[in-house]
Amino acid sequence: MDVVETRGRTLRWARLYDLGSGLLHVERPSGFFGKVLDLADLLPGESLLDCGCGPGHLPLAALERIGSEGKASGIDASPKMIERAKQNASRRGVEVDFRLAAMEDLPFEDETFDVVTTTLVLHHLPPDVLEDTMAEMVRVLTPGGRLLAVDFALATQRLRLMLHFSHHLSSGALDQALRLMEDAGLEEIETGPVSRLIGYARGMKPPLAA
Repeated sequence: MDVVETRGRTLRWARLYDLGSGLLHVERPSGFFGKVLDLADLLPGESLLDCGCGPGHLPLAALERIGSEGKASGIDASPKMIERAKQNASRRGVEVDFRLAAMEDLPFEDETFDVVTTTLVLHHLPPDVLEDTMAEMVRVLTPGGRLLAVDFALATQRLRLMLHFSHHLSSGALDQALRLMEDAGLEEIETGPVSRLIGYARGMKPPLAA
């Protein structure tokens, strides 16, 4: 599989990551990704792009909500993650557009997706890459589309140390994402908890004037 250039950090242990996600039942309606999709207000017939999709659990879970008229897509900069995601889709006999791509350079036209999500990925991105990534996610949103960013929110000292030594990055990615949503002119911006350590920032791209 090809290699994509990215200035962010990529994860390569796709099989282990996938197995761990399965043990946590992340795709169940009551599981983690079920909560994320609830926050995204995903509706039948809509199109979704998951940035940093890993082995593809969130786009696969989204299929039950968007139905046959909808479209689910996912991108990741790790070839092994995309390979695993395609295998997972093939095993289920479903179609998801999984692509190898960098989040800061999305291979889609403007205003393509009703919903764009990213989950526990932003803390892997240096601040300049996160800025470019947020701009790209807003670019591919349709007018009235929703952008949902989920990441670590409770910046405890233990969390700061963990992120610093494991990723050499800070724990303030979600706060930066919130500021960038505001700067991009998104509307109805809100934040809140997903779990004790994880939070979300959500905003809507302004709809076209009537």
